[in-house]
Amino acid sequence: MSYESKIPNLENLSGLLNITIKQFTYQHISDIEETLNQLQNEGVKVVIGGSFLQEVISNKGIKGIFIYSSDGVTRALDTAVQIAFSKKVEARKAEELRTILAFSYEGIIAVDRNGLITVINPSAEKIIGTSQHKVLGQSIAGVFPTAKLTKVMQSRRPELNQIESIGDSQIVINRIPILVNAEVMGAVATFQNIGIIQEVEEKIRKSLYQKGFVAKTFIKDIIGTSDQIQKAKREAFLYAKNSSSVLITGESGTGKELFAQGIHNAGIRFRRPFVTINCAAIPDNLLESELFGYEEGAFTGAKKGGKPGLFELAHEGTVFLDEIGELSMSLQSRLLRVLEEHEVLRIGGDHIRSVNIQVISATNKDLWEMTEKGYFRKDLYYRLNVLELRLPPLRVRKTDIPLLVKKFLSETCHDLTANEIEGISQHPIFGDYNWPGNIRELRNIIERFAALYKNEEYEDLLLSLFERLTPSKLCSVEQEEFNRVLNSVQGNKTEAAKKLGISRTTLWRKLKGNTFG
Repeated sequence: MSYESKIPNLENLSGLLNITIKQFTYQHISDIEETLNQLQNEGVKVVIGGSFLQEVISNKGIKGIFIYSSDGVTRALDTAVQIAFSKKVEARKAEELRTILAFSYEGIIAVDRNGLITVINPSAEKIIGTSQHKVLGQSIAGVFPTAKLTKVMQSRRPELNQIESIGDSQIVINRIPILVNAEVMGAVATFQNIGIIQEVEEKIRKSLYQKGFVAKTFIKDIIGTSDQIQKAKREAFLYAKNSSSVLITGESGTGKELFAQGIHNAGIRFRRPFVTINCAAIPDNLLESELFGYEEGAFTGAKKGGKPGLFELAHEGTVFLDEIGELSMSLQSRLLRVLEEHEVLRIGGDHIRSVNIQVISATNKDLWEMTEKGYFRKDLYYRLNVLELRLPPLRVRKTDIPLLVKKFLSETCHDLTANEIEGISQHPIFGDYNWPGNIRELRNIIERFAALYKNEEYEDLLLSLFERLTPSKLCSVEQEEFNRVLNSVQGNKTEAAKKLGISRTTLWRKLKGNTFG
């Protein structure tokens, strides 16, 4: 008679083996006969039981397995469950391994201790130009001699990141011995076509480009028709055809970063990353990790997996180091190595990474004077100053000021007409000022004008903006006369100018007299 299983693993075994298992007991011979007939009708082919049962079923054509006691049945089924479960786990692991091997971009070949190939994946077949059924069981030396797996089995030491040739292609290969209980059981090689690696790197570079490591300005976009700025643009264009380091010098606000972007975009690296870092804006310890990157665990707070530095991210492109004069002596030494060896070492790392970059640096300081005083390394100075580009201050290219004013007004005062913009840009007040802050200061003035012009007359607003920039300096005679007239009209400059017989602009210029160049 069948009944619910009292053996804990019976249900597990049924599921693992994908078969139906029934358990029954009997008290009389009639019970056995009835049950066996029922089992035969159901297609049961195997019965487990004692000696008496085996005698009965021998006449029924059913296979019998002799077990003396019910405990023996339990133990047998439990063992079967363990075996079936182990086989299921092994089958799952084998399928995982097969999938990993099938879809790995790297070629993978494994050999046994005799150097016979036991595993080869599709990528390896493609790279070495063979098929699995031709090489399994064959000697690795005859199929893929540059794998040199016999060598690592003998040395028992892995060889990593080795460059080898296969026909016309080059690969980077890792060779690792397989050790089980300190005994060499074989070896495995993983390798990849260098061309594939370069394609992946190209995708990474494009991704970085899309993330903002891009130069937006071209040399032709730099505004100015003066002889001084035209000369600087010509030099920048010629420098762009050269891969040497460029040092851009000039006062603050003269457009050094714009010229750096223009040089990058006019050169062969224009499709590659353009990475900018201000050496004065980041603390020294952070600047080192930004430039060179770090490995996981290099310091407290280091990101898991580490982080590539800007030199790595700029590979094949350009690094623009603004305010290079602020770089510490220790970082100057590390930068010199990058320029000389084209190699970087991450903080906490032991693996040298090759980089191919152009370095453009900029400063508003006299670097040579700094080298004379011991604040800047002379060897680094000469490395950086291969090609020097000097940018003129705004006060020596005043013919460019109206063009700059028009550009800034167009960007900030959208409701001004073209005639109004033209009139404002030609105002003599812009040419009379000395512009110590150069183009940056000019833009600031126009932004202030844009915020206020709707509430004041253009002339009055411009004069009031410039009055705040420098103190009044006049000779004593003029000072007395102007003070007298201004006091008589309660400080109204328009009325004072009328009484003096001059324009308000001239009055303002007189008040600011010797502050202009």
